[in-house]
Amino acid sequence: IASSSYVKDGDIIKKVYASTKKSKFLKQFANEVLKVMDCSGKELANSGLIGTGSIIELYEGSTLIDKATVAVIGDIDGNGIIDTTDYLRVKSKFIGAISSLSECQEAAADVDGNGKIDSTDYIRIKGQFLGTFKI
Repeated sequence: IASSSYVKDGDIIKKVYASTKKSKFLKQFANEVLKVMDCSGKELANSGLIGTGSIIELYEGSTLIDKATVAVIGDIDGNGIIDTTDYLRVKSKFIGAISSLSECQEAAADVDGNGKIDSTDYIRIKGQFLGTFKI
């Protein structure tokens, strides 16, 4: 993490942007042996998109040293892009129609990084989805 633009906060890797391919993600960790799985636990192809819920495992030889879950900014459903589902989930969370998201989904929905899901997050995800704002 020290050699990258990403931030590890507990067991969550933050500051990963939507549409980041595995190959681009791994380039920031040139000296590390990493395994990347999607949110269902299947190894991600090099051209695959890192999504919220992706698991990153760090190895030394064949020994697992550490692992973390990725929170992609604005990608609440874990497909690696910001789309209708993300917009509807953040809207539902903001207005109180749904009460819970996973810790990783909460981190992804908190676009402005202030520790809560509020109107700014909702407006930014809506703007990204509509093409009027770039996260």
